[in-house]
Amino acid sequence: MDNKKLIHAVAGSGKTTTILNLLDPKQQNLIITYTENNQNNLRSKIIDKFGYFPDHTFIFGVFKFLYDFCLVPYLGCKPKGINFNYIKKNNYDNNSVDDVGRIVSNQLSRSLLQGNLICNNKTYPIDKSYLERMDKFFDNIFIDECQDFESDDFDWMLTLSQLKAKVLLVGDFYQKNLKTSIRGKKGTGIHSNFSNWKAAFIKAGFTVDQDSLSKSYRCPEAICSFIRDKLNINIFSHEQISEPNNIEIKLIESPDEIKDVIMDDSIIKLFYQSSNKYDCKALNWGASKGLEFSKVCVVLNKTTFELFSKDKLNDMKPLTKSKFYVACTRTQGSLYFVNEASLNMYKL
Repeated sequence: MDNKKLIHAVAGSGKTTTILNLLDPKQQNLIITYTENNQNNLRSKIIDKFGYFPDHTFIFGVFKFLYDFCLVPYLGCKPKGINFNYIKKNNYDNNSVDDVGRIVSNQLSRSLLQGNLICNNKTYPIDKSYLERMDKFFDNIFIDECQDFESDDFDWMLTLSQLKAKVLLVGDFYQKNLKTSIRGKKGTGIHSNFSNWKAAFIKAGFTVDQDSLSKSYRCPEAICSFIRDKLNINIFSHEQISEPNNIEIKLIESPDEIKDVIMDDSIIKLFYQSSNKYDCKALNWGASKGLEFSKVCVVLNKTTFELFSKDKLNDMKPLTKSKFYVACTRTQGSLYFVNEASLNMYKL
C-alpha cells in the first residue's frame, strides 16, 4: 500500500476487507478505531481470516491507545485513568486533569500535540515523541472509521503522516455520526464539508483515494441512485447489471401496508431516535451503522418527513443527513419509508 493513504470508502464497499487483505501476520500491525463494537468486529474477522489472532497484530480503541501507549510511558507524573464525563467549562477547560487526577478524554491528543500535560497550573513535559514510539513498535498502522476522529484527535491523526511506518486511513465522511471528542469550535470548519475534510488530509501529506472503494457490495444500484439523487453523495453499486427487478423504494402510507411492514420482522425499522418505544423489530438510525439487512424501513420524524415530502432531503442538517445515509445504506434490497406520526398505535 502507499506509505500514507486515505481511502474514502462508501457504505458497504468492503473497507474492513481491504484492511484484512493488507494485514501481514509476520509484521507488526496496529489497528485503531473508535467504538468497541468495531474493535470486536475487526478481531472476529481477523480470526476468521487466519484461523487465529496473529501475535504481532494489535487492535486499540483510540482513547486506550492515546493514554496507554502514547502518553503514560513518557509522562513524568502518573495519572489515574481517563475521565470521559468532564463537564467543567463545557468540556474544554485548559486544565488537562480533573480533581482526582484523571486525564480528561478530550485533552489526550491535545496534550500529545503540545508536548505536555497541564495539571493544577503545573506543566508536566512529555519526554519523548509518540511518533518515535509508534515507529519503534509498528510496521503498518490502520485507522478504521477515520471519519469519527474530530477536534484534537483529528489533528493527532494527521500527524501520523510523519511516521516511517505505513499508514492507511479508511472511512466515509458521510457516515460521520459519532465524534471522538469536542473542544469548543475546534475543527468545525474542516468537518463542515467533504472538500475541506479531504483538503486537510492532502495538506498533511496523505494521498486520497476516492475510487477504490466507491462501489457498494451491499446496496443495489436502485438504492445508490436514490442516495446520489436525494443526498448528493456519490455511491455506486457493484450490481448494476445483474440487479434483481423487485427492488422497491417506496413511501408506505396506507394503514394496511404500514401494519404489514411493522409486523414483518424480516424488515428492520430504523428510527431517528427512541426506537425502543415501539413494538417492532427496530433500531435507531445511528445505531445501525456497520449492520446490514435484507430490507429496511426508515421511519421519518417530523422534520425529515417534511423534507422528504418536499423532495429536499439534501437540506437536512449534516449530522441528521449522515445518520439518514447510514440508515438507507443498511439494506441489501428494498427500502421503505414511513411517517413516524403514522405509528402511534404501535407505541409501547
